[in-house]
Amino acid sequence: ELIRKDHPEVKVFSTLSPIPGFWEHYLLRILRGDDATFAMKHSRLPEFFPVRRQLELLRAHHACTGQTATNFDSTLIEILSSADWINEPRYTSLLEKPLTSLAYFYITKEENRRGKPLNPVAAFHLGNGARVSRANVNFAANPSPRGLRESCGMMVNYVYSHTWLQQLGRTMQSLLKW
Repeated sequence: ELIRKDHPEVKVFSTLSPIPGFWEHYLLRILRGDDATFAMKHSRLPEFFPVRRQLELLRAHHACTGQTATNFDSTLIEILSSADWINEPRYTSLLEKPLTSLAYFYITKEENRRGKPLNPVAAFHLGNGARVSRANVNFAANPSPRGLRESCGMMVNYVYSHTWLQQLGRTMQSLLKW
């Protein structure tokens, strides 16, 4: 209400929200082959990390560490388990697109047993009328140790329209009168 009062030209509102669980409880498990409870399956990872990108990441890992890696999954786990990867341009340039797409999939396609988004923050916002697109997923938006540990540094903007907020306001007023 304050924003609308001071800036009536604003028609769209959004949050900048974390994606807790994306790394440790989701992507890490999929990379380890523990994907039975997810819509995303390990076998689908090449859609996000084509062979060429996998080889480029293995080469980048070798250039950064001197280690010769042959297994993509374990190498990616090693990279993303370290808080330093976010400061290495070779990694960030290769990881931005696939991690953004995987985070979007996690937010929009993964559901719990009740058909609600698996991610609790997504469940809250999407359940309250927000919208999200792949363009709303922000790579490296939270490079703090916690942000990297929870979500590979990813964050998302949940977008609320002015019209939706007006409807919410009317509903809230009705409830308060009741």
